[in-house]
Amino acid sequence: MVSIEGGEMIQFHFQSFNKNLRKAYPGYDMFVSANLGALRFVFVNRMLQELATYFGAFAKMREVINAAAAYYYSASVQAVQQTAATSRIKMSFTVANPQVVVPLTSTSSDSAVLDLGKITVENEFEDRQNGLSFDKITVTIDSLNMITNQNNTMRPLVERTGLRAIVSRTISDNIEHTVPDVSVRIYQIYKKPLFID
Repeated sequence: MVSIEGGEMIQFHFQSFNKNLRKAYPGYDMFVSANLGALRFVFVNRMLQELATYFGAFAKMREVINAAAAYYYSASVQAVQQTAATSRIKMSFTVANPQVVVPLTSTSSDSAVLDLGKITVENEFEDRQNGLSFDKITVTIDSLNMITNQNNTMRPLVERTGLRAIVSRTISDNIEHTVPDVSVRIYQIYKKPLFID
């Protein structure tokens, strides 16, 4: 089950730029941003088992759908790669406070809650003097919490921590391979505990 917490589901913004207008060109061709409101996912084991049993009867249909999905996925990846090779797309995505709730059973009030805090995905472009260009994508999960609720007693397992992954990839010809085509760095972010008087 999925529910939306708060008033807004999504805000979306798209803008394109013309390279020929040098004064107004920010260094990328398109800008896409989206802010997604807080979502709450509740996984009920019994419901998942019933859905799996029901849809298990459609194995042959699933094979056809999987083959079609694989074809369209391959075609869409090629289209995205061709667009990315010719266009610079700057992005900024934010997901506010998504929560995943896993009850012990479908009738139990005992559960585990994973609060993913705030998730942001942003990128920036870097042109170096050696002629190489990079697309640097930063994914941040801020204020991650995991709590268990047993017998109406909340017990934190993970409190106010976070992760940051930085993916840097070359978007220009790297014929001499002086730098890796793709590099990934992952950091853990600690938050100071909150004190409430």
